[in-house]
Amino acid sequence: MRLRQRLLPLLAAFAAACSDLPTDVADTVGLHATETGLSARVAPYARSALFREAIDAVMAAEGPQLLWRRTAPLRVHSASARAAQARGDSTAQLAAERMHREAQVGFMAYALGDARIDDVAHQVRNAVSEARVRVDALRAAGHNVTRAAALVQDAEVLLAGGASQPVDVLSAALEAADILDRLDQILRSVERLPSLDELFAATIADVRNAAGPRAARALLAEHQTLVREAQSALANGGRVRAHDRLQEVRERQVRIIAQRIGAVGVRQHVDAIVAAEKALSGSPDERRRVVARDYLEQATSSLARGDVARALERAAVAAEIVNALAAESS
Repeated sequence: MRLRQRLLPLLAAFAAACSDLPTDVADTVGLHATETGLSARVAPYARSALFREAIDAVMAAEGPQLLWRRTAPLRVHSASARAAQARGDSTAQLAAERMHREAQVGFMAYALGDARIDDVAHQVRNAVSEARVRVDALRAAGHNVTRAAALVQDAEVLLAGGASQPVDVLSAALEAADILDRLDQILRSVERLPSLDELFAATIADVRNAAGPRAARALLAEHQTLVREAQSALANGGRVRAHDRLQEVRERQVRIIAQRIGAVGVRQHVDAIVAAEKALSGSPDERRRVVARDYLEQATSSLARGDVARALERAAVAAEIVNALAAESS
């Protein structure tokens, strides 16, 4: 207890000195001080996760005073970057941030050791290979994945650079991991199930392309009237009336989409949602998964009865749940 009391002021000062740019240092030291543990859901090879791991390793092996000394370059470059930003010198700021990253990689290479660095490089290579599979599958399904494919190629080039020194191997792996993080966001947006509003917008665009703007405006006329009435009711405090109007908007959207894409299109939409629900990874809320499956069963039953609009409405609710679960499990 006495040792803890002596360490806390040092750790607090360390965290304060490491604010802004090296946020990982501040976060990790704070976590050591409060013993709360790590809660960020990041890949084990992510830059932030490895930096925390390096902090842990040095803290355990050498103690806080040597940790303070070994991270001194990070604080120096962080202060330089902040000073450059304050005076509007973007060139100096970028240079300081680059030196900060290099010092950070050097610190991590020292703390993690060669074996762990090799393990990280292997993990990142596997993750890039998995990303390539995802991109190829989306391309085969007709999605535009040009940007995603370019990022995968960039990551592959980094990992194939032929680095031999551990610090260079780690640097390449970290840069590839940064790319994977951006890539994952892009792929998730592509893989995300379309909402009812998005299906409606696509339907109106399809009508406009096929039959001209007048036909599209005709479909939108009643829809826009209902939306304006809902907005007016909400502005005047009529929540019940606003809810009723929005429900009418949704029902009309469903009818228009169902009439346009037909039973075949709705069936394809339901099948896509079923596949997405089955593909959920991690440990999402099982109760909500059951609810989503129930809506999908209702959609399937409605299709069997020939009630295409009802099937689409049930499927739309299921898609909202599956999208939310996918976002939470990422």
